[in-house]
Amino acid sequence: MNRIEGQIKGIKNMMIKQTYCDNILHQMLRLHYISRVLLESHINTCVTMLKEEDPDIVKEFLTTISKITK
Repeated sequence: MNRIEGQIKGIKNMMIKQTYCDNILHQMLRLHYISRVLLESHINTCVTMLKEEDPDIVKEFLTTISKITK
């Protein structure tokens, strides 16, 4: 969460300073990386563990992935 907060503050400051848009977009890509790390953690913990108890969790997870990637 600290990492996300730092990135958001950095992007906000860049926007205030009217930094070149391409540079801001590159910073936003780092947020994408952070969300990917969170997603991997979710797969390795929650989804994997819950699959044994609730087989439908995989379908729910795939629906979430579909929404995220639109």
